[in-house]
Amino acid sequence: MSRAGEDATMMEIDRSRGRFTMGNAALITTVDYQSGTVLEFTNRACGRPQNRDRALFAVSIYETVFPSGKFTPVSFFSGADRTEELISLEYRLEEEKLAVRVHFINDRKDTIRILFQVRDDYKRGVPCACLFRIPLLAEITVNGPGDRIYPPGNPAVNAGGKRIVMPPRDYEYTSDIALPFVICDAEDRTGFSIETPSLSDLNDDGANQNAGKRLSRFETEAEIRDGFFRINPDASFNDTAELAITGLTNGWAEAFDRCRTIWQASYDFSEYQKPDLQWFNECAVHHVTFLFGKEGFDRDRGRIDVEGLLAQGEEFGGYDTVTLWNQYPRLGIDARRQWDFFDDFPGGRAALREAVEAFHRRGVRVFLPFIPWDRGAEESAASMADAFVRLLA
Repeated sequence: MSRAGEDATMMEIDRSRGRFTMGNAALITTVDYQSGTVLEFTNRACGRPQNRDRALFAVSIYETVFPSGKFTPVSFFSGADRTEELISLEYRLEEEKLAVRVHFINDRKDTIRILFQVRDDYKRGVPCACLFRIPLLAEITVNGPGDRIYPPGNPAVNAGGKRIVMPPRDYEYTSDIALPFVICDAEDRTGFSIETPSLSDLNDDGANQNAGKRLSRFETEAEIRDGFFRINPDASFNDTAELAITGLTNGWAEAFDRCRTIWQASYDFSEYQKPDLQWFNECAVHHVTFLFGKEGFDRDRGRIDVEGLLAQGEEFGGYDTVTLWNQYPRLGIDARRQWDFFDDFPGGRAALREAVEAFHRRGVRVFLPFIPWDRGAEESAASMADAFVRLLA
């Protein structure tokens, strides 16, 4: 059944049958909201219905699984403005004191967002371990056998099987970068990109109501297909999980490019467009060199081993820059400030200047760190800026 000729943007509601259909240029879905069932969720480019007869959700609590069909639909709302169409559903399971709201949001372009909000009024008077399942996420397919799966925590590997992108669980710091879950046909063309946005910057699952962070860490297809993930509902309708599903026609590459564009949209990159900083765009390999680290310090001669360090970088094609890191993990042990560690280096700042000049002769640029939040009791923002300028001079 071809979908190419259908109206690109549509929202049709059949209240007599308890159904609605929502569509845009890339996707179309039909939901039987009375029974809590997704009748189809289709990428129009495939030309036939996909992902048929999926439960809207399932909640596991008190050692029992309650699919959406066990819940009673209690409200239906539809609305639209110039940019989006919305349908909101609410379901209740009174005997278990559970309620779930499901919102379908159509951007009228290529994405349908599905937002789940779960409420638990504590049947036993206290919170209880609760798991949630979204069958459309856990069971989504393009053609079935032969589909190519890219879990968000391990989206692509090179010919040797090594991850091209670092998985989120390996980040040392909190990151707002969350890659999508991508599923495509065998040719890596037609398929779906599923983002799991979360506005929270908290990595602590217990403090973070939205499960998007947890979903974005799935590294295997098995984790996705198992389906159930932990949630933390309370006596309010928190944003429990959100899927932003986009129809793809150019596979993983399209999904990654889209993810990068969306991420960059919230940042001002004008500083990086300055002509005097364009050299940095050509730098690919960087090394953070601890001043006394064994990889870059010659202990016998008491100086930075410039040639030895750069020789190690040849394995990666050569370092473009190095950062001479002065403080961590020693800062905080005593009263020394970050500037004192430069002076404590054998030979002081004169030796550092000599090392920098040696790096420059090899065509390698050098960064010196300034950590504004590591401020001594007697320091101010102005005095720290002055100290950094003196160091550079």
